[in-house]
Amino acid sequence: MSGTAPRDADERSVLLNAMAEESLTADQERRLNDLLRTDAGFRREYVLFCELLAQLSWETAAVRVGAVAPRNDGADLGGPKPPTAPPATSAHRPSRGRIAALAASVMAVVLVVAWYGVMRWEASSLGTISGIAGRVEVVRGDQPAIVLGADDIEHGPWPLKADDAIRTDGSGTAMLRLADGTEVRVGSDAEVVLSHRSAARVTLWKGTLRASVAPQSARRPMTFTTPHADVRVLGTELELLAYGTRTEVAVTEGRVRVVRTTDRAEAEVAAGEFVSVKDSGPLSVIHWPRPPDVWDEDFEELPAGWTGRLVREGLPQGSRGALKGVAVNDARGRNTVAESPTRPQGLFAWHDDSVLHVTFRVQPPAWFHIYLVTRTYPQNESPFAWCLIDPRLWQAQPGEWRTVHIPLADFRPLGFEPERPSLGRIPIGLSVVGPGDLPGIEIDSLRVDRSELPPDSEHETSGGNPP
Repeated sequence: MSGTAPRDADERSVLLNAMAEESLTADQERRLNDLLRTDAGFRREYVLFCELLAQLSWETAAVRVGAVAPRNDGADLGGPKPPTAPPATSAHRPSRGRIAALAASVMAVVLVVAWYGVMRWEASSLGTISGIAGRVEVVRGDQPAIVLGADDIEHGPWPLKADDAIRTDGSGTAMLRLADGTEVRVGSDAEVVLSHRSAARVTLWKGTLRASVAPQSARRPMTFTTPHADVRVLGTELELLAYGTRTEVAVTEGRVRVVRTTDRAEAEVAAGEFVSVKDSGPLSVIHWPRPPDVWDEDFEELPAGWTGRLVREGLPQGSRGALKGVAVNDARGRNTVAESPTRPQGLFAWHDDSVLHVTFRVQPPAWFHIYLVTRTYPQNESPFAWCLIDPRLWQAQPGEWRTVHIPLADFRPLGFEPERPSLGRIPIGLSVVGPGDLPGIEIDSLRVDRSELPPDSEHETSGGNPP
């Protein structure tokens, strides 16, 4: 067993005891603060330690008062006074170090309540963080930022109050649930501030978010604010991007009113529409394609434009056709490819809960990757590729058909993301690619829908040989 864990435990014990004895060095104090900000496990240990010291403090104080306090006969309305000198002997008298430790514990508890307790335990009037991936920071006023991970909400959501700032890094995302039922998904490398004056307001300083807004009062609509525009919402689903000198708004359900900050110019944006807001110029609303949430290909016949050939032997029970990859030489080199044609209007919609279901076999077992090519809503950027690389998919026996369920959220950008990000992730092409000398990649069916993953699926959920 590695010695890392014991060394970590020793360091924590030294820091906590030094804090209680008021003997922290400057370096130890910095280390203690670092751990409190970044280590959820240590924060819990710190709180329990402080609670224990506080309990000892009260018990010791009670013992001392009971042993040395003079009798109060009521003559002094100010109450009992402390003795002018301690008794000559006392079995309960604590040492000087113990007194210092107990005094430090009281201060520590005050700090816990002011710093950690307020962040975690106060009732929230605005909403909660209900989901976290990667690294997320929460900043409240001038308090230090709290670094959160998925473990911090394992036993319940993290409460949010007015003017809290939520920050994500390049790999982090956060799901917020506001008090009225509105859900806001904060994308990576973003900063969002929640506030509530006469109505709820979500300020996106940078990055992207998606929101499903609960019905609002017409007199007090929810407002999403960016450096360039206000977006007033009565109840809808929308996406926002704030980047550089522009804001982008796309609506999937309902309707919003966009008001530019600089000159108060307005535009109505309805479902299936998009607008880009800059400091000046026209607010041009454009339509974007709305592909279906559900997409199926069963390959009973060869679909038009697909790369591959139709096979009808050795299929799973109930199947009447499968697509077999063929050797192709292109910019990727020589590979075995089963591939859809490019459809600018989109194959299917990409949602946070979209799942790709694939029934396939590989003979013999070998590596392969699944690619998705996407476009943006305005289609003024080059298509962008996403890739799923998962060795668990390659561990198959020759001739074995398997069905896997893959969240689209598991796909990762291929290479660097565009320097000028734009809203929209519409899949326009799908490819299954393996080595060029592979005798066969066969796809019996493909389906995308918004279904829940089977329990403990880890992508693979079924398998077996054909009858």
